[in-house]
Amino acid sequence: MRELLAGILGGRAPQGETPTYRTILDLGTEQTKALVVQSRGRESVILGAGRSRHERHVSHMGGAPIDVPAMVRSCDRALRQAEDMTERCCEHQVVPDWVVVGVPDCLTAARTHTVTHRRSHPSQRITEGELADVAKRAQRLALAELGDKVSARLGGPGTRLALLEARLTAIRVDGRSVTSPVGLQGEKVTVTVFNVVVPASYLDVVEAVAAQLGLDILDVRSSWQALASATIGRRAICIDLGGSTTDFMLVQNGEPWATATVALGGRDFTAQLAKALTLSQRDAERLKLAYCLGQLDQYLADAVLAAVDRLIGVWVGAMESAVGTLCGSEELPRHFSLWGGGSGMPCIVDALRSFPWSQRLGCSGNPEVRLMRPELIPRILDGTGQVRDQEYACPMAVAGHPAGRTSAATDWGPFLWAVKRPAAFVDRGAAN
Repeated sequence: MRELLAGILGGRAPQGETPTYRTILDLGTEQTKALVVQSRGRESVILGAGRSRHERHVSHMGGAPIDVPAMVRSCDRALRQAEDMTERCCEHQVVPDWVVVGVPDCLTAARTHTVTHRRSHPSQRITEGELADVAKRAQRLALAELGDKVSARLGGPGTRLALLEARLTAIRVDGRSVTSPVGLQGEKVTVTVFNVVVPASYLDVVEAVAAQLGLDILDVRSSWQALASATIGRRAICIDLGGSTTDFMLVQNGEPWATATVALGGRDFTAQLAKALTLSQRDAERLKLAYCLGQLDQYLADAVLAAVDRLIGVWVGAMESAVGTLCGSEELPRHFSLWGGGSGMPCIVDALRSFPWSQRLGCSGNPEVRLMRPELIPRILDGTGQVRDQEYACPMAVAGHPAGRTSAATDWGPFLWAVKRPAAFVDRGAAN
């Protein structure tokens, strides 16, 4: 039935174009979020939203197997909620057959690699071939580094990797940023490439889930690029506090630069509440949600804060280490953007704003901390009037992020995909 309705109402994408209707399926480690989205020019409109908690925690870390039938059931519940909601916005139920699947950021590794080529004849004009050689060298070094350093972290020794995203994010000639250096003169040409990898076995799970749901995959992506594009400031730190992890990203010039993951997330705060206040996991989760939404009186809010105070200290210590590693010797960014379902806890925002940044990381002044609520996400409108939950912010950023850009730097994507990959990688063909 889903496939039949999809063919009638969802429509199929003409070659190279974004379909009018599509589904965003965010496969978190704790729950699945689904959005039904309509493209309207440069913007996208949410027609329906749904979510469903997994029957058991999904991590895939260390190569742990995933229960595909259980994942399918979770996705189907979220999809049905979203599709049923579309009837309130449209004259009929919208059931798209195209899906953009977002994989958990904790299951990805993202790295930026920069290579500078010193030209032997600076007075000669730069050619496309010369630029291609520099880009190819940068990509080869980047993939070799990823293959050596991240396979064990993502799935254990011997884990095969798949390239999820590949972008040429910056080109500079003698230190000056340019759209395209072809035809210019200069002594040094510098290119920066950004890659995201994921365990190849997880993509097998994604393909199996989509097939059992009767969906055609339009794209599989992490949320890194979407979050970077939605973040305020050309240089910033994104913090995505999810169910089982907190993921950090350094943004440079509006592009993802480097990422880090800490194994501490909203589920840990729920468990701490349950233990401290002698509650079931379900009641503790409800209490945490009420705390996030400001629905508790002062007495209960203070009790929640006291219960998680020690864990907040642990989280802040992990955050300091991750941010320090991402920034290295460079100045701390002036903007922090906070994402994910767990970010709605007021104590997290307060901890970031009160942290002694200048004393601990040697920066001048505290950064601006902004909680990225759904209504703040650019290029995406809520046609339902009901998508207010912080947990929808990340999939909304993915839904609002354009599939492609027009800059010359990003036109090199297919070229980067064609660069031969190390043995640690599985060749899954070109990007969607």
